[in-house]
Amino acid sequence: MLHVLRKEYGYSFVRLEDESFGYVANEDLRVEPPTPPAVRIEELFPEPSLELPEPDFSEPVDDVDFSEPKGSSHP
Repeated sequence: MLHVLRKEYGYSFVRLEDESFGYVANEDLRVEPPTPPAVRIEELFPEPSLELPEPDFSEPVDDVDFSEPKGSSHP
């Protein structure tokens, strides 16, 4: 990136990012593409609006039987 300080016939006097100065041919000057606007993470991933109830751990949960039901066949 550079800053055009003075545009002259055929060449422009410029200041570079490192604060040095010099001349650049006008035909080599290009407009920098615009910087896209910053996007906040909340806009991409909003907080879920679904409110879930808190689990009740005051009572024990029934045991779950994970064994295969009788009569089922496994390939």
